[in-house]
Amino acid sequence: MACKPSNSQIHEYTLGFVFVVFLANIFPLYSKNTTPHICVEFFYVEKNSLKDTDSTIFIHLNQNINSPWDDYDPMISADSSTFVFTSTRMLKNKKNENIYISTLNNGSFDSAKSISKYINTPANEGSPFLSYDGKTLYFSSCGGKKNNLGLCDIFYCELTEKGFSRPKNMGRPICTEYWDAHPSVSPDGCFMYFSSSRHGGKGGKDIWVSEKKNGIWITPQPISEINTPMDEVSPFIHADGKTLYFSSSGHNTYGRLDFFMTKKDSNGKWSTPQNLGNEINNENEQYSLRVDRSGRYGFFATDSFPDSYGGLDIYMFALPDDVIAKNMNIISIAIKTIENTPIYNAQIYIRADDEKNEDPVVNITEKGLSVIAISGVKYKISAVSKGFLPHFSAISTNENGGNVSYDIILEKITENAVIDMSDVHFATDVYSLDSVSALQVKNMAVFLLENEDLYAEISGHTDNTGDKEYNAILSEKRANSVADALVSYGVEKERISTRGYGDTIPISSNNTDDGKSKNRRTEIRVFHQKSN
Repeated sequence: MACKPSNSQIHEYTLGFVFVVFLANIFPLYSKNTTPHICVEFFYVEKNSLKDTDSTIFIHLNQNINSPWDDYDPMISADSSTFVFTSTRMLKNKKNENIYISTLNNGSFDSAKSISKYINTPANEGSPFLSYDGKTLYFSSCGGKKNNLGLCDIFYCELTEKGFSRPKNMGRPICTEYWDAHPSVSPDGCFMYFSSSRHGGKGGKDIWVSEKKNGIWITPQPISEINTPMDEVSPFIHADGKTLYFSSSGHNTYGRLDFFMTKKDSNGKWSTPQNLGNEINNENEQYSLRVDRSGRYGFFATDSFPDSYGGLDIYMFALPDDVIAKNMNIISIAIKTIENTPIYNAQIYIRADDEKNEDPVVNITEKGLSVIAISGVKYKISAVSKGFLPHFSAISTNENGGNVSYDIILEKITENAVIDMSDVHFATDVYSLDSVSALQVKNMAVFLLENEDLYAEISGHTDNTGDKEYNAILSEKRANSVADALVSYGVEKERISTRGYGDTIPISSNNTDDGKSKNRRTEIRVFHQKSN
């Protein structure tokens, strides 16, 4: 285990207690024969007692991961249970690049092993990337003749109950007759970033991105804000879908390749690349940085430290505050029928409760599965698919981030089905929509626009506060507020009718504040023939 050499000029920052606990729990970090020095001593301090130091702490992963050969291209899965990397160690008495895997077992990562006989071949395989749902492995293969279009191609394989499937070449337009490598895919699976020497960039190796539309990867485009006439390689898109880390020799560097970071704004434009600083970069090559889901911890390989087991070894470190990404939750959502059949091409809307004024994230699912990365703890989710009633619900996650699997069951549309708009609620004596209510109404509009043959009756309800005549008028106003919002989102006015029931149909007791709140509700009844 090593600290960066003291003669390095590095920025000061504090290593947090959570980092200490995280490392202590998942990695047996150093050999029992290693004498702990100042870096190790940081593991034994009390919470909040750490002080700014003049050295960045780099954690040397032990020989369950590192070997006497080159070990690099590290990546930890979104749920922190799987570690994959490239190594040149001997396999079947032959030394070449192959992919290795280590899994979390009883609190620590076990000895790495060859990932699969189907993946590792006499050609060179490397730069592995695990999708954020853990279901797909992307990697580069170079030197093969039978299945390659060019010098290096990008392949993928699916995780099954028996392990990883046989790899498939991504094919055109991702792969070409040139060098195409270093894949990284956004959490929602909609964007692939990679490095390529193909024509059309700025020179050398450039970073390209392809978007998946209707299940097909479209022609990749170079990222002009990032690329230079020199080399840009090893892109890594973080779980937030907005922060991209990469290596470059063309921007301002301390030596050859340095690590950089850029962020994508709401218009899809990338910020000016920011060098991660000389606490991480130096005169040598910095290559293949991967950052965990929290945004706080990075993994990379170097041969700069004297404690190397041989060649490149993999290290872990805490990123400086000014280059970290958001701590994200990865939510895998499966859309199914009551009969457990996957529903294809549903629209999912999700947003955190603490981001009420932001637009929801929209994902089009494939094979009934969507993977969403979002910050926050409590979420509102809706799902809409043609021919099915919409789904509205709420879920919660651990405040420190994590992976959540969530099944949504959609019911087929039936005549006179009543949809409970549970998030459309009103304060006492109020009929205007708040931001949470407006979101659910917007999603209801998507449902009606998807199912153009449906009509809707919106019913408003009140608690028993006030006289009955007043409540009837108030409930009608509430129904009209919802109807007006639906029309503003594009639903034809002729398809909507309204009715106020006042306090005549309570669904809860009016003797408690909670019960009264539930009674101040809106419901929507749908049918195929216009009501008189």
